[in-house]
Amino acid sequence: MTDLFEGKPDDQEAAPPAAAAPRTRKRKSESKAAVAAEMAEKYPDGMPPPPPVAVEESVGALVAQTTANPVAVFTDEAKFSEFYAKLKTETAKHVPDVATRKGREAIASLAFRVTKAKTTLDKAGLGLTEDWRTKIALVNASRSKMKAELQGLADEVRAPLTAWEVAEAKRVATNEAILARMRADAVIHDDDTSATVEARGRSLYALTFTHPEWTEDEAATAIAERDQIVTALLHARNRLAREELDRAELDKLRAEKAERDERDRIAAEEAEAERQRLAQIEADRLAEVAAQEAAAAAAKRAEEDAQAAREAEAKRIEEARAAAAAEAAAAAQRAAEEAQAERQREHDKAIAEANAAAEEQRRADQARIDEANERAAQVAREAQEAQAKRDAEIAEAARLAQIEADEREAKRLADQQRAEDLEHKGNVMRAAKEAIMEHGGVDEPTARKIVLALVAGTIPNTSVKF
Repeated sequence: MTDLFEGKPDDQEAAPPAAAAPRTRKRKSESKAAVAAEMAEKYPDGMPPPPPVAVEESVGALVAQTTANPVAVFTDEAKFSEFYAKLKTETAKHVPDVATRKGREAIASLAFRVTKAKTTLDKAGLGLTEDWRTKIALVNASRSKMKAELQGLADEVRAPLTAWEVAEAKRVATNEAILARMRADAVIHDDDTSATVEARGRSLYALTFTHPEWTEDEAATAIAERDQIVTALLHARNRLAREELDRAELDKLRAEKAERDERDRIAAEEAEAERQRLAQIEADRLAEVAAQEAAAAAAKRAEEDAQAAREAEAKRIEEARAAAAAEAAAAAQRAAEEAQAERQREHDKAIAEANAAAEEQRRADQARIDEANERAAQVAREAQEAQAKRDAEIAEAARLAQIEADEREAKRLADQQRAEDLEHKGNVMRAAKEAIMEHGGVDEPTARKIVLALVAGTIPNTSVKF
């Protein structure tokens, strides 16, 4: 069987001699008979198997079958594992024989087949990659064009709404600025007077909220807030007017006291001057009497000298008394002037501090107004951005509006507390005035002046307890 499947002997094998030919034919006949007997024994039905297929051919067929559909191998790992297992099975069938040239060529051929399978599949995969890359590029180009055209169409369709939203944002921003100015005008500053508050109230009362700048609900809300602010300004105007009247009365009392003090000072100075003049006249008269007495009686010079000495001592004592009185009066005058100067300095300092605080408050209020205006302008500029951003800004604006509402409420409560304090002081002063009228028997204007003098502290050792 081995000789049958191996085929021809090697070329170097020598042919048998001619004389031995009959024996050779007999041996071949016997070999064929033995082969036939062996095959009959192995295949009783008389059907031998088909001739074996070479390993190289089976490997080539497997590669051809696989590269016919390379996508399955490159996208399904199980398919490649199946292909590799079959390929390994086919190559395992080969029995390497390095002893003969044919065996070595068979090994090289099989290895070449496997390498060719690798190269073939790699080229097929590269072709798939190029094809996919081309298709991806086409799809991306189509996607870009589709997105651009559809986005342009969406923008075109949405253009009326976008224009309306921009106009609406501008309208809302303008209205917010008006409301912010109204709320800023509602704040009462330290430097406000009844006239300035009344002017702001009249200006706010003249505001109108008409369509289309204001919707019906917005106009109703704005009108309600305007009326509330105008009412609050009216109350503040009345309170400031009362305070201005009280301050004017106090200033009048202080001015009258200052005038009285000035008259007293002038009278004291005049009295001192008169006293000094009389003292000088008396001194001149005494000197003249002494001279006359000296000229009339020289004999009495000693007595006259003694008398003159006594008169001189009396004069010295009198002048010393006058000087002491003048010094005391001057000291009292200087003390009064220093006290007046100190009170004036404290008054000026208080006014300066009040003005500084008022200026600081005005700058803070102006900063808040500027901030509100800037915020309104910012809302108008950002109205053209994406819808999501606009929603976030609206939420932020609502939060800020809530904060401003809280601040306004806190300010309103503070103003209410201050108004209640002023009302309490007014009630106390009114009760004091009525008590003075009842127990002192004076008319109302006089009683009012007395109460204001007590509050101002111009009556010594007295005060009004609030």
